[in-house]
Amino acid sequence: MGEHDQVTSHHLAEDPHGIAPGEDVDPRLRAWERRVNPIIILAALIPIVVALAPRTKNDPFVFLNIASWAVFLVDLIVHL
Repeated sequence: MGEHDQVTSHHLAEDPHGIAPGEDVDPRLRAWERRVNPIIILAALIPIVVALAPRTKNDPFVFLNIASWAVFLVDLIVHL
């Protein structure tokens, strides 16, 4: 097994958040991710649904778009 293979197998063993097994992770961050993941999914899908809906006067598209980006911004700040 060459050096490249070791790097590749280590990379494949990482979880989706880029944290290698055995690496210490703040339990508060894990709890945050469990709570916020459904909200992030909604924040990604709601603007798509609203964009596909027929346009009306005073539709909530702008507000929902800003709220969606705010969810992602808060999540980014927590992870940093």
